[in-house]
Order: sequence, then C-alpha cells, then structure tokens
Amino acid sequence: MGITDLRGLIKELETRKQVVRITDEVFPEPDVTRFVKAALDDPDNGPALIFENIKGYKGQKLVFNTLASWKNWATAFDVDTSTSVYDKYKIMEERWPECAKGEVEFVDAADAPCQECVIEGDDINMYDLPMFRSNTGDGGFFIGKPAIVTVDPDAPDDLNMTNVGMYRIQIMEKDTTGLQIMFDHDGANHLRKWEARGENMPIAFCVGAPPAVSSLACIPLDYNQSEFNYAAGLQGEPLKLVKASNGIPVPAYAEYVFEGEVLCGVREPEGPYGEFPGTYSGVRNQCIIKIKRITHRKDPLFEGMYLGDCHCEGNCMSNLITCISNTEAIRERTPEVVAVNAMVAHGMVLIISAKMKFGNFAKIVAYNAASSSAGIGHGKFIIVVDPWVDPFDYEMVLTKMSFRVRPDKDITIIPYDVGMGLDPCNDPVGVCGRVFIDATTPVAPDHMRDVQQIEIDYAEQASVLKRLLAEIR
Repeated sequence: MGITDLRGLIKELETRKQVVRITDEVFPEPDVTRFVKAALDDPDNGPALIFENIKGYKGQKLVFNTLASWKNWATAFDVDTSTSVYDKYKIMEERWPECAKGEVEFVDAADAPCQECVIEGDDINMYDLPMFRSNTGDGGFFIGKPAIVTVDPDAPDDLNMTNVGMYRIQIMEKDTTGLQIMFDHDGANHLRKWEARGENMPIAFCVGAPPAVSSLACIPLDYNQSEFNYAAGLQGEPLKLVKASNGIPVPAYAEYVFEGEVLCGVREPEGPYGEFPGTYSGVRNQCIIKIKRITHRKDPLFEGMYLGDCHCEGNCMSNLITCISNTEAIRERTPEVVAVNAMVAHGMVLIISAKMKFGNFAKIVAYNAASSSAGIGHGKFIIVVDPWVDPFDYEMVLTKMSFRVRPDKDITIIPYDVGMGLDPCNDPVGVCGRVFIDATTPVAPDHMRDVQQIEIDYAEQASVLKRLLAEIR
C-alpha cells in the first residue's frame, strides 16, 4: 500500500525514527526556523519535525521537513534509502511512464476528511493559523508549501487542463492573501485566460497535501498533463479528490483547503520574501486572493517549508522528479540524451549527459534544453557531458569540465535571454543571460589533440565486492 496522505507519511517515518516531536514551548520566531535549519543540515538523513507547543497558538501543530532528506523522500515513495541519487533517478525514471497512468477517484464531501470542519464568513481569519516569518527580512507571514489548484476557463472540468502548482502565499488581511505566480507557469496561463474574460479566477490551495501532490506541484509538466494523475501514479494508489464548494478539485486527504478567487486585474505590493537563491525577492505587485471558505481535517497539521541560503526541502521533495520530466521532454527532440540533472540544490544549472552524433552536437542538446520547461527558467548554465559521466556526481562533472572544455571553443554566452524572476542577477526581472558549456570529448569533424579515454569494465568485480562486504558488515 502506498502512502496517500501526510499523516500516513509521518506514521511511516516514525517507525523509522525519522520524526522529532518538539513538545517544549517554542516561540514561532526565531525558534521554529532555527530548529528547521538545524534539521536541514543533514540532507541525507535529516528528520521531520512536529512542533506541538507553539507560543500563541495553543493546541495547533506545525510540521516541517517531511520530504527534506533523501531518507524521508525514499520512505515516501518506496525507494531503497541506501541507493545513490543517480540510482534513485534511474529507479524513478523506470516508474515514470506508469505514473502518467495514475487513477483519481472523486468522493462526496461527506466522505472527504479535508471537509470535516468548515470556516466561513466572518469566522475566517488567516491570523488564527500558526503563522510566523521564516526569515527576519520577510515582509509578513507566508505560506511556503501550498498546493495551489486552478482550472482552465475553457475546460474547467478537464483534469488534464487543471494545474497544481506551488506558489508562495502572503497573508495580507484576515481573509486576503497575495499570490505570486511566475509568468511562465501554467497557473499564470490560467490567470491570463480568466482576466481576458474580465472574470475573477476561482482557486483553491491546500496545506498539508498528500506527499505525492506536493512533489508534483513543483515540477514542470506539459500544459495538458495532469499533476493529479501523475501524483496517483507516484504514490502507487488512486488519488482521492473532492470538489470544493467553488468547483475546484482538491485532494480529499489534505489537512487544510482554502477556497477563494483571484481578483481580476488587481495587483498589490507583495514581499519581500527569503527565497531559495538565498536572497530576498524584493517587493513587487502581485495577484490578490479573497478567501471565501476554509475547510480542514479534525486536529489538523499545518505544514510549512523553509527557503533560504541552505539545503531546502524542495531539493529532495521534487527536484529528482523534475530531472526525469525534463529528461523526457528534452529527449523528444534529442533522443541521444541519457540523463538530465536539474536539481535546484546546485542553483540554476542543468547538467546533461548525452551521446554525441557529430562534432559540436552538445550545443544542439543545450539549445533544446534551454527551450524546455525547466530550461526556460532554470537553465542559466547548461553543461553537457559524455554519456558515461554521472551528471549527479559533481566531482566527476567538474573534473571533465577541467579536462574537456576549451574556453575559446566550448563556452557559448547568450546575452539578454529569458531568466527566472527570483534570480537576483535578473535585470530587469525575467531577463538574464545564459551560458552553454560543452564538456564532452570532441568527435569528428571537431577534434583536439589525440586522446584516448581510459576504460575498465569492473561491473562483475564490483558486484562480488559488494557481496563480500555485506558478509562482513
């Protein structure tokens, strides 16, 4: 049986001693962030944290870092925790085609745990929730891990046209929030369509979504691919959905669901907010959501996510799947691609291993990657390496760069291209240059002085050694 909600993941993590419950009273600021960052210092084995005694929020519970380490991530998605990152990538790549076939099941509101408790009208108060600033320079309280659902006005009931994204939410008033949607995301495409009609955009966002939904909310799928179906496939069980009162489909086992609408044409200052590049994003005019209804489970868990200048949860939660979806997208035009490392853990860098059809083919690979869903925003540096190079082994990649890159021939700089708006190098926002680095071994008609790659086939001996070590350990 797969893990289908946040509570199921916590239960499984506790059996593996991967949950720390903090029962002593803590201040929301600065205690929570400091505990969270301490746990994030261990990307391999860091635990999930549950704060059960938060000053000012009696009886409420905060949850962090459920998918912030490779051990937690592997537990959530039934992957051997002892495997390398590249092996995890290969395992998920084999599963990926089946994930697209995941099934969803709609249930009645009476059977949906997320609808157990309802808050409406004057009782709505976002400040009743356990809110705090993650970083001291934040311009207010933010919800950092929402799974946000919007629909295409031309096909509001088509799940393939429905989008699940993860965009930051700032609390503005008791029933009002800001919403940042980057211009190149499907949620922004939905917003443009609704505003072209002169209508408010219905929206629902979940806090404490099923782990697979949180993971899929962060990855770039095609416009007509359903995050809900892929999430069902990823968790290995049908994903149960329920229609919110405004018609938006949401996970039935989410902890919280916030229903509302994005006000047509309204933009107000939002931010600053400490983001994953390790810098504050500044203040910009962003969309406004008017909250109409809040539902939640009994004894709900409010899940947060820290972003800043350190290892962050997204590095494990969604980046590996992002790598796979981008490998698939780039392979459609360049089937010679072996693997794509699009991990935000190393910044806005794509590392691609690929077979070379002819001289300078690495540049073709890089151009195709730059126009992919990940490359448009995150392909600021695109490094292409030989097919036998592990793109997740940074020491190996840097070594090949140092011994394969001819600076006068193999580095291409593209000025004034599309950038990712949270990158502090953008000027103006959304505009930045790119760098392509060809770190492959030249093939004809390209050439350098005659070199021969050292190759030793030791797979059989490695297997024997692994068995012998297992016997003595």
